[in-house]
Amino acid sequence: MRNISRIALLFLFLFAAPALAQASVNTSVTADSLNAVGGTFSCTGSGVNAAFCSKVIPWTSGSYLGKGSASATFSSGGVTQTASCSVSTAGGGTCTSSPVSIGGYSCTASFTGTPAYPAGAENGGIQGSTSCAALPTGTISASPNPCTITAGQSTCSSTISWSTANTPSATVIGTNGNVFASGTSGTATAPSIPETSARSFTLKDSNNNTLSTVSVTGVCASGTTWNGSVCAANPNPAPTATLTASPNPVAYDGRSTLTWSSTNATSCTAGGPWSNSNTLSGSGLTNPLTSATTFTFQCTGPGGTSPLASVTVNVGSAPVNGACASTHYSCTAGTSTNNVAGATSYTWTCQGSGGGTDASCSEAKSSTCSASCPVTACQVSQTGGNAGKNYTQYWAPGGGANCPSGGVANQAVDVQSVPSFCSSTSQTYLYSCTPPTATLTASPNPVAYDGRSTLTWSSTNATSCTAGGPWSNSNTL
Repeated sequence: MRNISRIALLFLFLFAAPALAQASVNTSVTADSLNAVGGTFSCTGSGVNAAFCSKVIPWTSGSYLGKGSASATFSSGGVTQTASCSVSTAGGGTCTSSPVSIGGYSCTASFTGTPAYPAGAENGGIQGSTSCAALPTGTISASPNPCTITAGQSTCSSTISWSTANTPSATVIGTNGNVFASGTSGTATAPSIPETSARSFTLKDSNNNTLSTVSVTGVCASGTTWNGSVCAANPNPAPTATLTASPNPVAYDGRSTLTWSSTNATSCTAGGPWSNSNTLSGSGLTNPLTSATTFTFQCTGPGGTSPLASVTVNVGSAPVNGACASTHYSCTAGTSTNNVAGATSYTWTCQGSGGGTDASCSEAKSSTCSASCPVTACQVSQTGGNAGKNYTQYWAPGGGANCPSGGVANQAVDVQSVPSFCSSTSQTYLYSCTPPTATLTASPNPVAYDGRSTLTWSSTNATSCTAGGPWSNSNTL
């Protein structure tokens, strides 16, 4: 019975162990007994990052020698790995597989077999398990990289920084193979970085596995060159050229100020629609710009030619001036706003954009005419005010010999000065007129080269018509 207790305790210990923080590997394990008398025994278990199974083999089943094997499957992110181990000696024991790497973990399979002895009435058992531990990780970097070797010097220094996880210890190995620094994280100064070759630093975990590597180089400071032993000052440093524009962008037809400068230069050249007047530095306004324009600046000196400096000044949209269309509330350019339908006309504004001007527009609702009509018959009714004031007079269309048939149906007047309601005094009144129309056609259209076409014109409600273009209507309607 003591074997049963031992198996049960191990079972409880494995399941009580805390799981790893990263649950990224699914595992399964199957344990099978070998050389069992009275039958073959097996168990299957699964879990995340750890799987376990166990089975008691009663002594009444016959002798069991404690042999067996465990086979495990590990899967993560669509990748599968397998591991197995076996105990092949009588008397039982424990085996552990070689580790497999998956999903950032190192995983193993284990098997334990315990013999069953009928003669001593002792039970046996089998158990299988898996275990996954997060793999060590680490990063290493150098700053600055490259480091700068000053004039007269042959080397420079850089700060090496590193950090690790899932390893009890770590070391940083230098180019010469010696330990440069130790610890799971830290910083250390690496001196003597040469100009002629790079120095490498390798981060290793507690099992001497490489986690990360960085290479550091040294470069001569600007204005110096390597002379074989040190970075020496350059007697003829390379020229530089800079060019800026402000403001950028500018409004349409606007101007920007260009500012230019140089070093180690004897002459500079402007490119694009501007001139530096052969100066090495200065500032000045561009011409008015209507589209994006690129300006360049380049200098030469004893040390050679500078890289080309360039700046592009962007330009806003062109202004749009408002323009009225012939139909009310319409514009040939701009946006129609402030639409008003008055008593006798339509008014609206064609609003410009981008700094453009607005246009005030109007269209008459209808034409008006006037006539002097002797009042020969009228009907008057009082609509308000005192007697002799503010009356409405009604004329029947064609009521007088000089009134057109389209005469006013009614007209409000102040008759205070009229001696009687029906006066024969000649007065001027308004009446509505039908607007004139004009039509013009050409046939045939088109015509052959040097051919002729017949123009046909007509009008209604018109008293005169005018021709435009290379023809004449001879003042006919």
